Amino acid sequence: MIKKTLLLSLCAILINLSFAAEKELGETVLVNVKGLVCDFCAVGLKKTFGKKTPEVHSIDVSLKEQTITLFFVKNETLTDKKIAKLITDNGYTLVSIIRNYDPQKN
Repeated sequence: MIKKTLLLSLCAILINLSFAAEKELGETVLVNVKGLVCDFCAVGLKKTFGKKTPEVHSIDVSLKEQTITLFFVKNETLTDKKIAKLITDNGYTLVSIIRNYDPQKN
């Protein structure tokens, strides 16, 4: 029984890794916003971009810097208008959107 459970767990992990490998990273966008004050803000934005935007691979929210970094799936993106709508619909003020942002350089 334990062997079957371990085997099934291993299969599940390998399947997840293969799906993750299919989603290569593409463009990175830095969004400056006003109104990010707590962890709840970060969780809400991660939930919004995670559920409503399959184009977004992952999101990083910095409360200190008042920024949201969007990491897109390769060959996918969102328009500035769509990003702005998602930000303002969540109650934040959009300051700027910087495309092709390189977090390693900043």
